[in-house]
Amino acid sequence: MRIIINEIFQMKEFIIEIIEDMTKKFPKIKASYYFDDFNEGNFIYVLPIDTYKNDKEYKDFETKIILSFIDQHLYECIAFITKDSVAELLDMKLIHTSIGKLYKA
Repeated sequence: MRIIINEIFQMKEFIIEIIEDMTKKFPKIKASYYFDDFNEGNFIYVLPIDTYKNDKEYKDFETKIILSFIDQHLYECIAFITKDSVAELLDMKLIHTSIGKLYKA
């Protein structure tokens, strides 16, 4: 049991580091990490929607994060979402938020 808890803690710490890095590299974004207990999914909610949808450099960075996450946590899932995504944050736990220095709400 202790091993599983340690692995979950390491995974969450890895994702927190990811969103901190994201907001440094892309200072105009806000990234929040949510965890869904029901399906044990990890969701990174990114604003503004324009960066999420249209910034090629951001999309490339996101792809690298997903591949790195899969490499380290093969049986876990991670998804990036934004304001108009299909996934809803209603029953998810907010774990961490990082706000870029140039983010405007």
